Amino acid sequence: MFSKYKLTLKNEFFFIELASSMMMSAVFIAILSTSIYMLGMNEARQKIISSNFRISTYTEATLEGLIVTAKILADDSDVANFINHNKTMEKTVLNRYRSITNANSNIKYCYSGYTNGDLLINDYTPVANYDPRTRPWYTSAMKKFPDLSVGIPYREIQTGEWLLSISKTLVDAHSNISGVISLDCSLEYANSLLNSAKYYDSQANFVVDSKGTILVHQNEEYIQKDMDTIVPGLSKLLTENSGYIEYTLSGRNRMAVYKKLKSTDWTIVSAIDSSEITTPIRVKLSLFVLFLILMAIALGLAQVKIYEKRFVGPLTSLGKRIADITDGKHSPMPTSRFSNHEIATIARKIEEMTETSLSKKAYELKLILESTSDGIIVLDVNSKIIHYNTQFLKVWNLDPHLEQSTIREFVLSGMVGSVSPESEHLLNMHELCSGEGCRLDLIHLKNGSVLEQYSCPLVDAGNISGRLWSYRDITDKMIAEKTLTQLATTDSLTGLRNRRYFMDQAESEINQAKRNCLPLSLILLDIDYFKSINDTYGHAAGDRALQFLADSLTSMLRTTDTIGRIGGEEFGILAPNTNSASAFRLAEKIRLFFEDNFFWVDGNALRLTVSVGVTTCDNGAHSIDILMRCADEACYLAKSKGRNVTVVQNHLT
Repeated sequence: MFSKYKLTLKNEFFFIELASSMMMSAVFIAILSTSIYMLGMNEARQKIISSNFRISTYTEATLEGLIVTAKILADDSDVANFINHNKTMEKTVLNRYRSITNANSNIKYCYSGYTNGDLLINDYTPVANYDPRTRPWYTSAMKKFPDLSVGIPYREIQTGEWLLSISKTLVDAHSNISGVISLDCSLEYANSLLNSAKYYDSQANFVVDSKGTILVHQNEEYIQKDMDTIVPGLSKLLTENSGYIEYTLSGRNRMAVYKKLKSTDWTIVSAIDSSEITTPIRVKLSLFVLFLILMAIALGLAQVKIYEKRFVGPLTSLGKRIADITDGKHSPMPTSRFSNHEIATIARKIEEMTETSLSKKAYELKLILESTSDGIIVLDVNSKIIHYNTQFLKVWNLDPHLEQSTIREFVLSGMVGSVSPESEHLLNMHELCSGEGCRLDLIHLKNGSVLEQYSCPLVDAGNISGRLWSYRDITDKMIAEKTLTQLATTDSLTGLRNRRYFMDQAESEINQAKRNCLPLSLILLDIDYFKSINDTYGHAAGDRALQFLADSLTSMLRTTDTIGRIGGEEFGILAPNTNSASAFRLAEKIRLFFEDNFFWVDGNALRLTVSVGVTTCDNGAHSIDILMRCADEACYLAKSKGRNVTVVQNHLT
């Protein structure tokens, strides 16, 4: 009835005394260690805070100068109203730019791009077909209008050098956007500014924007990446205008201070490896702790001799008495060995307490079985029922007043009456009761419900003594999962497959085409001038146009074809076993359909046209990325030819 000690009482007392000594030593260790550690960490934090404050101040001052310059240039009428090929005005503006770059060494480039594609910049020859309107500094300023775009990192198109841009839209005398003015400083200069106050070898200072994108970093691989991709969850730590955080990077613990700038959405982060601070502190503490541990062991050895004489002997006698009780021996209590009458009283009460505990455990087991929402039944190796709960009767629609013998007959008969034929083999309980291993099966009932059947063996002293069976109704769960799967693969507006499903299906079709040596064609459609529909008739009309196109495609194509909405107004069609000529005819059929038909929006008859790109692989030997790129190039070429055109592009490389 009572388990034996795994250690002798002598050893138990030794370890107890050793632990007591260690605890006393630990108090002194904790006080001293905490003081030393906190002083060292506070000193390090103050250094990082000071470094971060200096860097933030330098950066703020530099940015304010650049921001003021950008605003002044944006308000300059000559810059805003520059007319292409006006040499006089061009010379005036360029001289102004030259003066600014000469006056401010922080500025590497000062230039402006205009809505007609012109670029004004000193001492710089753009590459062929250079269009400033597609560059990051230009597009960012347009998105930020009328505000400034501050700190956009991008690579110089010729040298690949990283630059930071501060740009602002230009508004001409007619209040129209005429272009963008931009000031650039090099990333090398920005890093030198960030490293102007550095106290630790592992210290890294970097800049992130309000969206968590890294703008400036000494490691160029991190630039323009979301800091959560480098350190998951890091952006959630930057909750205040300034503060202290800790995180892990490449397996190393980092401590950092951050400060948000007032003039922009930049946050300056200064971080160091915690080990650079904690390692020297831990070395000192380790020596001190080792000394105290040795002292504690010596004290424990001395005290255990005293406790062995006064307590171990009597407690050993008590252990023998407990063993006699568990073996059914009721020999008289050797009271002469126990000066402490309380120990003798405890020994007499142990057997009574054990019986009470067993009765309580039996009640708790019954309560647990009845409180669970699963139907449970327990059988021994002879298929005799040991336990079952009320929920088991409800799951199988049994009368709760059935006798146990009736329930046993029902169980051993396989409960076939309620189960679909394909699931009957899963109910052979009498064959599995002595089997090893756990099983999880799904049982389909004739009424359409689905039960999850879980079973596992009961093991007693290493031998299987029976088996537990658990049943749970998961019908609603399976319906919900099916609904979620449908939602995850379908575009909610058009009812077509979404991009994720389309790409997965394309990979499958390519593999099948490769195995069967059959052609596979991909058709991309892009609605022409779709933005004008939204702008003229509203987004509801745009949604109606997308639905009209989706419904029309569905009615025209084969059931073997896969239609998906790839992007906003871009749709894709996978046509298996379709060569290039057939794919072209299909694409033309679609294009002509939309050219000849219209749909109604608020009493207005609207007609769509589409630009179509077609590509075909004859043996499935290409990836979906190559097919998509080739079809997209064909679609883009169709756009450049005036739209409402079909272009075939089969140069798959």
